[in-house]
Amino acid sequence: MLAINIKADRIDYEKTLVNLYPAIKERLAAAESQNMIIRLFQKLDDAALPVLLSFMGNLSETAKNQLVAQCLKVCSKKLGDILNRELGKHPFGKCLRVGEVSGVCGNDGISLWFSRVYVDYKGLVKEKLGDKIGGIASFLVSDKMEKMALEFLWTDKRKRKIIDFAKNALNQHGFVVELVDIQIRLDMEDVDVSIETTESFELPDEVEDEILDALAAFLRKYV
Repeated sequence: MLAINIKADRIDYEKTLVNLYPAIKERLAAAESQNMIIRLFQKLDDAALPVLLSFMGNLSETAKNQLVAQCLKVCSKKLGDILNRELGKHPFGKCLRVGEVSGVCGNDGISLWFSRVYVDYKGLVKEKLGDKIGGIASFLVSDKMEKMALEFLWTDKRKRKIIDFAKNALNQHGFVVELVDIQIRLDMEDVDVSIETTESFELPDEVEDEILDALAAFLRKYV
């Protein structure tokens, strides 16, 4: 299986939040949490969105990226389903199936990870070479078949197409974002990131503190 990493760029945080808020509200309403921020927004109900939007501009890029990453985490299954439908519309895309989708924050921003990506290597070779020649090539030993298929998959044109598939899937679910700089990995052993797809909504302590500071500044305006 493969892992595919695509860097996110030019995220419209406000539009993304507005688009995703109905799903976020539903998830928060069902959550049993002792987290102060989550409990506050549960109490605010529909008023939570305008409050969030009022201080989004005061949050750092890191905090905003963490919020987007959490949204990606809780939407992982739906995004995976949409992405696989998008892939299925294209001849070479039918040879790929994404297992999990997640967002990971790093020093250089947020990255979108597709993990547990199943690849039909024989199908990729046949799609590129045609059924007859591809059928002959499919008798190659597995490691040579895999290498040939990956060379066919990893052209600039097809990398761009995979980025388009991913962007379409994100846009359909409400994420307003551009995607750049795609990379492929044969495994995840050398990747030092934490990829989670649980449906809980959790933020690092430092991001929670930043949100509380921004919320406090917002409330002081009305005192």
